[in-house]
Amino acid sequence: MAIFSPILRAQIVKEILLVFRDPKARMGLIIPPLMQLFIFSFAVTLDVNNVKLAIFNQDNGAYSQDFVATMSHAAFVGEIKYVHSQSELESVVEHGSVLAAINIPQTFSNDIIAKRHAKAQVLIDGRRANSGQIVFAYIQAIASNIGASVVSTLPKNIDAGWVRYWFNPALIYQWFVVPSLAAILVNTSALGISALALATERELGTFDQLLITPANYIEIIIAKSVPSLLLGPLLALFMVAVAIFGFKIPFTGSFPAMLFSIYVHVFACVGIGLTISAMCDTQQQAIMGMFTLMVPMMLMSGFSSPVENMPKFMQILAEAIPNKHVLLILQGTFLKGQTFVQILPQLIPLIIIGFVSMTIATIIVRSKLR
Repeated sequence: MAIFSPILRAQIVKEILLVFRDPKARMGLIIPPLMQLFIFSFAVTLDVNNVKLAIFNQDNGAYSQDFVATMSHAAFVGEIKYVHSQSELESVVEHGSVLAAINIPQTFSNDIIAKRHAKAQVLIDGRRANSGQIVFAYIQAIASNIGASVVSTLPKNIDAGWVRYWFNPALIYQWFVVPSLAAILVNTSALGISALALATERELGTFDQLLITPANYIEIIIAKSVPSLLLGPLLALFMVAVAIFGFKIPFTGSFPAMLFSIYVHVFACVGIGLTISAMCDTQQQAIMGMFTLMVPMMLMSGFSSPVENMPKFMQILAEAIPNKHVLLILQGTFLKGQTFVQILPQLIPLIIIGFVSMTIATIIVRSKLR
């Protein structure tokens, strides 16, 4: 098969015309995702639990140990990582290993004993602005409670107010939500177009016409993929532009790396959509199959709740979800300035998901062409 054979070109032109010929279909591909982008950007909220914290305790006095012990038993804390240097403390926040990190200075207990204003530094991962703000409020409340517990002999003078929000200094929640929504909504669009591709042909009775054309099953799959591979990245780029120029979200990473990641993400979503379409005989079945997968894909992506909050087996399943990986890529390229090398650990699973799902779709189509 020649990559640019006349048969394949004709198939691709036909698929593009099918998508763009109906004005209602064109509007349906663009307007709903944009409406959802603006609505969800202001409406989505997140709960916080099972939080990972890091603690650098330079004091080891009675009051600092009491503070650490109280933190370790707090209901919202899932895991505490103890570090031994300021650089290690900053590193775990930078790499996203923890949501917040607490630096307890050497004078912490002595300041309390001397009735001075004791302070503990709190580093918050600003990429998760809403969660970080809530966690800081929890830490502040625990610090106040420790002070209150010794109010009979010492003043309530513990303060967790020395705060730095990394990657999102202004703590603007849209900085996290809008890039993430761009990935989620592009996934919905690409999945919807590709899921209906083959099922529509069968329902209209035109799938049989494909059997008598010179096109083979590989050319059919490629042609059915093209509309989503064209529209999905364009829609994503438009949403990225809205994030940068509309919501004033700074983009600090590699634009080519982000663009390539978007194409790979759409490729993975198209493979999943074509697999659904290949197994369905009607558009209704395809739509039901799409929504059956789409909701779990969104919930398990880490957008609405942290992946680490899920049971272990669901965390393993989440690795097969394209959204999980592209969310980390977009957040990293937008706010953290990540390069191609830094996003590679998330990019490789996307490529694997795309090729595996495309292979499955091709095998199913081939079996039905016999």
